[in-house]
Amino acid sequence: MKKNNKSILYLLLTTLVIGMSACSNDNINQPDMDNGTPNLADAMSSKGQAQAAIAAMPQGDANTPLDQYKVLTSDSDIMFAYYALSSIPVDYDKVLMSYSNDYRLASDEFKKQDILNALKPKIDLEIAAAKSSRYLKMTWNGFRLNKYDFQAKGFPQDALSGSSHLGWENYGYRLAFTNGDSFKFFKVNDEAKARVIEEKRSKYEQFDLVLYVYAQDADLNEKHVKTQVLHMQLLDARGNELFSQ
Repeated sequence: MKKNNKSILYLLLTTLVIGMSACSNDNINQPDMDNGTPNLADAMSSKGQAQAAIAAMPQGDANTPLDQYKVLTSDSDIMFAYYALSSIPVDYDKVLMSYSNDYRLASDEFKKQDILNALKPKIDLEIAAAKSSRYLKMTWNGFRLNKYDFQAKGFPQDALSGSSHLGWENYGYRLAFTNGDSFKFFKVNDEAKARVIEEKRSKYEQFDLVLYVYAQDADLNEKHVKTQVLHMQLLDARGNELFSQ
């Protein structure tokens, strides 16, 4: 029996390695963040598990027309997306603390209850609408670029890394980015265009970064909406597009 158990274990490990190798071949055109070949140790590491969890999330369609993305204008919009993606009951008190200035400032508990009863149906409708609007658009005002890299021919940035998040107020609802590392370098092959961007950067002119994302999941620990970045546009202070990816 011991010999058979060892044979079965060897067969399982061999199958796993072969399967991982096949996946590597199938995705040969995909960016390789580690520049290495996947192996069993990588798959069992915490980083490998995190990457597997991200890959298992719903994925957006990059061919979705840009005019079909819902524009986010406040933390409330992110909050509705958060509750739409989470399985937790809606905490209307916390929602209204972010959503309603009247509720937030009221000290009369009866008045607060009246506001809650009046706004609860609208909150429910907003959350229901967010469930069917997972393509989201948000503008990052005052975005800063790093200086131009002549060897790589582009602008490096780390603003969309795995630890980054984006929002407005201080109520904790933010967008987080599961594939931000794929956008950590703005490659600009057109030198004339790169010169314009670098000149503006060197003069500390303001940039706006327009992000087109797909809402994948809710992070219940951080009150973040995990998103997949599908497109981005770099705009100057007048709204002119300088670069897109």
